[in-house]
Amino acid sequence: MNWLQAIPIIISFAVASIAYQQWRVAKQKLRLDLYNRRFGVYENTLVFYQRLSGGQESVLADDFKGIRFAFIKSFRESQFLFDDDSGVYQLLDRLHSDSFKITALHQESNQKLRDLLHEDFQRALKSIDIIQELEMKMKPYLNFHKI
Repeated sequence: MNWLQAIPIIISFAVASIAYQQWRVAKQKLRLDLYNRRFGVYENTLVFYQRLSGGQESVLADDFKGIRFAFIKSFRESQFLFDDDSGVYQLLDRLHSDSFKITALHQESNQKLRDLLHEDFQRALKSIDIIQELEMKMKPYLNFHKI
């Protein structure tokens, strides 16, 4: 075999090597994109939780509506980013539901209604303390130690 006949074989190996490297890069980029989306869910939830537990001034602040919308988007998106058996979506659903009980009390000006809402408010305030549980449920999805 002369060297001219070996050129197509050498080119084939080079093309295969480049294709393999591109496949690996694309796979890692997909992992990073998924990580960023999942971490975004965590960040939006953490900000929302902090504002909910921050008291009336925090909930009535002008930017709370935007924070709530970002959380709702992340909450809805979580059903597609995490496995059903992870429990992440269910936990965020609980936070979402209980958040209305908290904001209702803060937004109500009628004292009689505030008194009626207070018991639900106290239960909801205890129920939304989910950050540690959320971190444990998200940990397998946000573990980037093995690259």
